Amino acid sequence: MQTIRLSYDEEEAFRKKLIALLLSGADKPIASKVNFQKELFLLIKALPQFESLFDFMPHRLGPYSNSADHVLENNPDLFVAD
Repeated sequence: MQTIRLSYDEEEAFRKKLIALLLSGADKPIASKVNFQKELFLLIKALPQFESLFDFMPHRLGPYSNSADHVLENNPDLFVAD
């Protein structure tokens, strides 16, 4: 399988699309950013071809990704209840 290198802007756009996909599939807003991080982690584990887009690391409350948090903070149109 051939690996395709994306620019930073392309990666950021792709992260936003994956996050929007996760949020659009919920019946109600995700209850908190902690729950959002956990749900995104599970989505990415189910789609391993996208693991390189998110920098998940262990955290005391569960998996955490700086890049996912960055996308949420810089895109107020994406909503997570908190």
